[in-house]
Amino acid sequence: MPRNGQVIKKLWEEPGPDECWPWLGRIANNGYGKKQYFGKTMLAHRWMYEQQVDSLRDSDVINHLCMNRKCVNPAHLEKTNTACNARYSRLSTKLLEYEAQEIINAKLYASHGDKNRIAELYKVSPATISDIWYGRSWKELPRPYQ
Repeated sequence: MPRNGQVIKKLWEEPGPDECWPWLGRIANNGYGKKQYFGKTMLAHRWMYEQQVDSLRDSDVINHLCMNRKCVNPAHLEKTNTACNARYSRLSTKLLEYEAQEIINAKLYASHGDKNRIAELYKVSPATISDIWYGRSWKELPRPYQ
């Protein structure tokens, strides 16, 4: 029994270690779970990460690897920065770093029409390929043609 004598209702489901654990408590308008903790409202996934994995600074961002905002499974949560989180969450660019580097390198040998073929191969739009090739996204990766 908890120290304060009250029974605490479990606010998440644990279907299995590899599955999403949906938050059963309050859900904000943006789809994320909310939790009251020491009088402060915080995001449920941040609270769970701090309880199960590691402490967080206010500037730390937690990425849902499963893309499920209600999930609080610590195995699905990753500490990252704002840029990486935004890149990962963009539905049109679910690329890993090595894939983005492959796309960058492919520009060296690309000919007319290859952009569409490469986009199809990586399941992204041709505009995403252009953004990568011309440094509008994945700016931090080396470009052998610049």
